[in-house]
Amino acid sequence: MQSSMPTTAAHNPLNSRTREPHPGLNSPGPVFPVRNRFAPRSVKAQNENPFELAALRRLVAEEWRTVRRKAQRLASGSVLSLRPSPGEDGETLPSHPELASLSLARERWTGTFACDLDNLPVRSESVRMVVVRHVFDLLPTESQLIEELARLLVPGGTLLLFGLNPLSPWRLWSLGQARNGMRMPRHHRASQMGRLLKGVNLEIAEHRYLGGRWPASPYRLEPEVEEGLATQWDAAWMLLAHKPGVATRLVGLPSRKAEGGFAGGLVQLPTRRARA
Repeated sequence: MQSSMPTTAAHNPLNSRTREPHPGLNSPGPVFPVRNRFAPRSVKAQNENPFELAALRRLVAEEWRTVRRKAQRLASGSVLSLRPSPGEDGETLPSHPELASLSLARERWTGTFACDLDNLPVRSESVRMVVVRHVFDLLPTESQLIEELARLLVPGGTLLLFGLNPLSPWRLWSLGQARNGMRMPRHHRASQMGRLLKGVNLEIAEHRYLGGRWPASPYRLEPEVEEGLATQWDAAWMLLAHKPGVATRLVGLPSRKAEGGFAGGLVQLPTRRARA
């Protein structure tokens, strides 16, 4: 028995190739922003330098005490200091009065002189000691600054490199600041930076951790008697490296300032990466 249903099927909107848009999709109406709880609260704050925070500024300032102690054991000569943000005036080295200080500001160096990040207008092999505090916590490891610093050091010169310790509870504190919109430091590992130093023919002579284990903790100049994992919770690490060669000046002897130089006794070059 044949069915009496019509041969033409009824129109089914689900089977239609051309569908009418929902009237509410194109209709004008209020737009309600969707809040992302992981997004920074302030775009302006996201671009700020984390080392402008009081806790990190204090850490950088306290590390200068370690620098002064290390400098007393080195030969006299010019010193170049690089820091992640403008700091307090008055950072001096009694054992090395020829000091030039630069601060990181908007991907350039400012201070004793102004220049690009990886193009320091200083004569090759003219600097006795280079101090770098947390600059690479704001820069990628691919930066050519390491090569530039190795170029400046005299044979037998010293590089002091500081960085935030990724194993320290300070990193949890940094994450909390990042949720408020602050830029997150990179927290490079000391072993990672050590390989970069060896890649530019610098020999690592010392590696240690220092600082408190929380922003409210007192700063420790030297590691405690306990070694091993106990000291690896400190705020920062320090690498001391030497450029192969022999130092030509003895500690305590006055050094001859380079003619035509600027503050710090360094010789400024007018050309880009000019060599001596």
